[in-house]
Amino acid sequence: MKVITWNVRKSKKDSVTWGIIQAYDPDIMLLQEVYELPDTLLDQYQSVCENPKTKTGKNQVFKTFILCKGTINSKLKLTSDYTWVNNEYSYFSGNIVGYEVTTQHNETYNVISTYIPAWPVQDERLEGIDFSTIRLENHPKLWVSEILWSLLKNSLNKTTDWIIGGDFNSSVTFDDTWGSGNQEIIDRLNSIGLVDCLSFFNHKLVPTFKNTTGGKVIHQLDYLYVTETLLGRLKQSFVGDHETIFKSDLSDHLPIITEF
Repeated sequence: MKVITWNVRKSKKDSVTWGIIQAYDPDIMLLQEVYELPDTLLDQYQSVCENPKTKTGKNQVFKTFILCKGTINSKLKLTSDYTWVNNEYSYFSGNIVGYEVTTQHNETYNVISTYIPAWPVQDERLEGIDFSTIRLENHPKLWVSEILWSLLKNSLNKTTDWIIGGDFNSSVTFDDTWGSGNQEIIDRLNSIGLVDCLSFFNHKLVPTFKNTTGGKVIHQLDYLYVTETLLGRLKQSFVGDHETIFKSDLSDHLPIITEF
């Protein structure tokens, strides 16, 4: 089984992005910042999508997608111990898109495509709420990654393998400069049995993002987390070709291609 996660940076249906993806022939795709999908993909895959939120609370013009060469079943019932977290999940449903899927090989997984904003949850949304129970120890603000963690902490089960991937807008290299808790995000997910395939397979951080200013490629912002049973089936996890994607300006993110 092959899984791809990729922030395709507002790709439209005529983008060469889709040819790159189809060459890998994935079973499951987790895509972010999609404007339009080509008919060739829609003919081969079942898909679901939602619009993530802008900072002002409007719907983005692009979508967060799950595609499966098989069937997409019911929406995941993710719930937190905290009612206010569940309310935020409803608000940010286009940033955390989760469904049960069954592949063409008749394997069923709980799958989430994530598009975590680069900005925290707005202060006015948290007025009167004690969010210290889930916020990062090293950051005073609340991020959508913590909403995701609270939901998963309460909802993760051991009977089905989970696949959670996308653009987390978080990298441990940020901590070297700002000390802002990005390693804590990874540690929290590890503590509930989720491991990033890319860094695990390569035994190190693997950069996936090209900085807008200066063009450095030093941050891993994209991840593919799976539960430990599925991790035991991991064959390889790697990123797409820098030159093809970055020099051709297809996206400022690299795809993560993972095979089990």
